[in-house]
Formats: sequence, structure tokens, C-alpha cells
Amino acid sequence: MEKATIVKDAAELVQAALSPAPSAAFSLFRVGEDGERYEFPVRIQLLRAEDTQEALQKAQEVAQKRKEAGDYKDIYTEEQAVQLISRALVRDEQGEREDGSRYWRRVFVNADHLRKAFTEVEIAYCLNLYEVTKAKYAILRRFDPAELDEYAKRLSDQMLGPYFLAQLDSTQWPQLLLSLAQRVRDLSETLSLEQTDSPNSSESESETSDSGTTGSTGSPNGSLRDDKSVTIPDGHLVDKDEAAAIAAKIRAKASDDDDK
Repeated sequence: MEKATIVKDAAELVQAALSPAPSAAFSLFRVGEDGERYEFPVRIQLLRAEDTQEALQKAQEVAQKRKEAGDYKDIYTEEQAVQLISRALVRDEQGEREDGSRYWRRVFVNADHLRKAFTEVEIAYCLNLYEVTKAKYAILRRFDPAELDEYAKRLSDQMLGPYFLAQLDSTQWPQLLLSLAQRVRDLSETLSLEQTDSPNSSESESETSDSGTTGSTGSPNGSLRDDKSVTIPDGHLVDKDEAAAIAAKIRAKASDDDDK
């Protein structure tokens, strides 16, 4: 069940500078030297514009310091990930400033601390956690084929149709149009209406199916804190569609908990 939007005064936007950024709870897992598997409760918080710009600037400085030049951008790209995660990965506890405002305590003091503590695989995995967190708090809607009838109903409204379409991520428009076209074709066949030649449904479905939303394989390095069945892939960097699918599971879990 989608929560209702709460209207607040615009002046409160300024107060966000002193309040904790939105975050999501995860569990990281590590196998110790004794062979035991240990769980570490952490959070991934969204970075504000200031933090993101600072991370990019630091990455540039590191690349220049290590004399990366020309078309080679490997050091810069990897350092971007280090700088981002060192800021986004926080403890599952808040600290308090002198003025009484709260903030999430960082796990690592700085990027050097993270670089020495985490392997390349663990840093890449935390990037996936950050992508999922962004998808969880995304303002734009993601297209869900299961809601096709609802999309058709709202888009057919002459007054509100354009407004509803604007709420949908534009990268999802092609999939929405294809789904609507397939629905129209199916209805035409059911009603025995004449139609022009077109690829058969199996070909269309195979071309438009999204392989990026499949579940992870193997043993994950972490999972959603409150539901270990929601795992994050660790063998590759997730794209926006895969992150959105995982975030949808997280939101569904939160909604189920609210209804209980």
C-alpha cells in the first residue's frame, strides 16, 4: 500500500542540512580467520550534493597525485567508488552534535581507512547497496508490468494523463509503450479484429524481456537487514532497473510491516 504524501512548509527544506540523510539498513557478512561467518549491521545513507562534489574532487586529486594522465581513467574511477562509499557507509547508530542535531556516524574515518580495510570486491558490493538505496528513495516511479491496467486507466484521463506520465521515469517509457501495444494486440486477436503483420509474441517478449532484474546467484556478501531473503548481487554492478527491482521488494516489505 502506497503511503499518502504529507504536505510540509517549504522552510523545513533548509533544516535538512542539519538532519540525517535518508538511509537504508543492511547487513554485511565476512568470514573471519577462524572460519566463522560474522554479520555487521550497517546503513547506507544518500549523499547530499556537497558530499558528492567533495568525493569527486578528492578522486581527481588522488588521480593527479598518482600521475594518471591521458585516456587512462582507472585510478580516477576506482577512487570515485572509494570516496563515495567512505561517506555513504555509516554505522547503525546516530551521533549528536553540540547543537543537539543528529547524524549517522561513519564506519571509516576517511577514504584511506576504507582503502586499507576493504577489498575491491567489498567496495564494489557497497556500490550496489548505494544504488539500491537510491532506487528505494527515488521520487520518480518505475514501471511495473503488473500495474499495466492501472497505467492504462490513468493515462487515458485527458486531464491527469500527462501529469501521471511525467511521474514515470522517462527511461521506462519504451517498456510501458511496448506493454500497452502488446495488450492492444492481444485484445484485437481476442476480438478477431484485423491487424497488420507484426512479430509473434514470443519474439517480442524475448526482445523486450529485461534480464537485469534476475536474482543473485552464489553466496551474497550482505542482505537487507530485516529480511535476509532480499539479497544484493555481489558478482556484478547492478544497473538502475535491477536496483529498482530490489528496492521494490524493500518497499513491499516495509508496507507489509506497516499493515500488520
